[in-house]
Amino acid sequence: RLNIPSYLTIVKLPMDLGTMRAKIDDEKYETADDFLNDFKLMMRNCFAFNAPGTPTNAAGLGLQNVLEVLWQGLPPSPAPGANNFYTIAPL
Repeated sequence: RLNIPSYLTIVKLPMDLGTMRAKIDDEKYETADDFLNDFKLMMRNCFAFNAPGTPTNAAGLGLQNVLEVLWQGLPPSPAPGANNFYTIAPL
């Protein structure tokens, strides 16, 4: 645990790569979009807590750019009600 007492006053719904990895391992993501929603939450938290120009904010921007490029290579989501599970590669 990081010792950042002000974090939870700014970030109301925490999300991190460790939690996302656990959800992958436990098959908690039903769709690729569920994974993407957690990633977007993590990025919103990053940018809310870390001011522009800081190293952590810059790292978040870089990670976001990487995911955007990789995401474009995924097949489109199936229609609702179809077998909607994607196998998500390990992080």
